[in-house]
Amino acid sequence: VNTAFEDISWNKIKKGEYLLVGFTIFVGEFLRNARIISDKIKKVNPSLPICFGGILPSLFPEEILKKYKADFVVKYEGEHTLMELVRYLCRENRPLEGISGLSFKKGSVITHNPPRFLENNLDNFPIPRWKLFGRNCNKRQVPYYFRIMTSKGCPFRCSFCYHHSSEEKIRKHSSLWRYRSAKHVIEEINDIYKVTKNRVYTFGDDNFLLK
Repeated sequence: VNTAFEDISWNKIKKGEYLLVGFTIFVGEFLRNARIISDKIKKVNPSLPICFGGILPSLFPEEILKKYKADFVVKYEGEHTLMELVRYLCRENRPLEGISGLSFKKGSVITHNPPRFLENNLDNFPIPRWKLFGRNCNKRQVPYYFRIMTSKGCPFRCSFCYHHSSEEKIRKHSSLWRYRSAKHVIEEINDIYKVTKNRVYTFGDDNFLLK
């Protein structure tokens, strides 16, 4: 969820209409808001699972699971990991221990599963269904509604960058920088335009100018 209270349906949370609540966490305001909102969620519906993802939980899953109300941490790129977690929550008889890239807490016991290698062909991912968010999915940056990712990662090894902190197995066995085809990106822009008629877009790549 976007970490803002006005975007949350507390009645639906109380009634148990959600399968899972997820937060993408960087630092600062994101982490603070996620703590406040997840604390309230657990008071309203203690059984509703909460998942943290993003770079900060990926680097410090143990600390996140101990200090925050998160039940799960999806580490690094989470498209496949999160989908498998959702299937587990839908009672598809798959063990949590078999979901690569996941850390989780059962009672006081914390388990860190092996890392998941990165998806090399980003065109394998479907175009996000932006229409589910409506026109105001990013109210604070109007008219810059949508942040599009045309690539992931970076090929360089700058000492100050968080990419150095990713697990060694991932760095050794995955291509750290991957990009989508121009056709795939333009398809997403066209899809957003059909829904919003928006003509201004932002891009969120770690390194946008490589190709």
